[in-house]
Amino acid sequence: MRNASIEILRFAAAAGVLFVHFEQFCGVETPLFTKTFIVVEFFFCITGYYMMKSIDAKTSEPVVGESIRNSFGKAKRIYGLYFFTFVLMFITRMVTSNITNVNEIMSQLFHFKWELFMLQMLGFNHNPQFNVDYLIAPGWYLSALFIALVPAYYLARHHKKAFIGFIGPLSVAMIYCYIIQKYNTLNVGNELVGGFIMLGVLRAFAGITFGALVYWIYKKLREIEFTKKQGIVASIIEAASYLTLVALIVLRDAMGDQDTLVYLAVYAILIICGDLNITAIDRFLNKRLQKICCYLGRLSMYIYLLHIIVVVLWQTYVGNFAGGWAYLIVFAAVFLFSVLVMYGQDKIREHHKNKVEKYL
Repeated sequence: MRNASIEILRFAAAAGVLFVHFEQFCGVETPLFTKTFIVVEFFFCITGYYMMKSIDAKTSEPVVGESIRNSFGKAKRIYGLYFFTFVLMFITRMVTSNITNVNEIMSQLFHFKWELFMLQMLGFNHNPQFNVDYLIAPGWYLSALFIALVPAYYLARHHKKAFIGFIGPLSVAMIYCYIIQKYNTLNVGNELVGGFIMLGVLRAFAGITFGALVYWIYKKLREIEFTKKQGIVASIIEAASYLTLVALIVLRDAMGDQDTLVYLAVYAILIICGDLNITAIDRFLNKRLQKICCYLGRLSMYIYLLHIIVVVLWQTYVGNFAGGWAYLIVFAAVFLFSVLVMYGQDKIREHHKNKVEKYL
């Protein structure tokens, strides 16, 4: 069963990415979401958390190629939505750029060939620039995730003790240290490191690895019988952690980009509390709002990918930012669009499932 607390955080994180891209693309003079780039770390972290949870539950010995199959399997599950977004975004780009020449259309399609297969973060485009060399602006995250997941899964599966006790903590510290010292922000991804690896992949590996370490902390805490007082303290800590998410907006000007690294600890607290289910917030969400939270959690990936189409259309046909009400309109449009696409995809899956069962 999905955890309601974690699923609602997925939804909130996807909304944060939507708003930061809306502000960047549409020329908001006083942006509110300049620090929400850090929510991408939550996605990396939660992937690593569930990766480690899955590995910890395995009783069989690891086999050759398991890490590649694991990453490919996850990519395969989401590729239908990704391909749909790619096609729709490509059409949107051709229309909004007034590209009608067949040769130019084919040239554009060939230019985005690596992105079509979610391989853009392998670095096969020279000096790639967002909005020029990437068709789906938020798509880099998925590419980096599935690439970084291969070595992360391998180390966690084949060398679990070393990964948790030494390799993992050291990797997280070194990668985030390098990013902060070199760029003074975590809002990076398409930079080349050492001439052979994209920074987004390193960022993904660090986030995934941190998530795996968070699971190990959760595993130790799970063995404890929490008293009522300890549950109250946990509730207070969790509530305060939720409030710090609001600080990303309210205190955005007082907070430096490098300061957002502290949100890794916030994500760890919220994930652990959510999975332990010992606080008043988590019990309420899991008991009263389980279905709606899980629905929104599923919807988060649709919002994460599809929002860029709505944002680009707004940028082209509405123009620059048109008042505070624009946030609500764009969010409503993306939400409705995502609901319709998810509904359509579910119906297609159901149709194919029934068709297969009919002939079995």
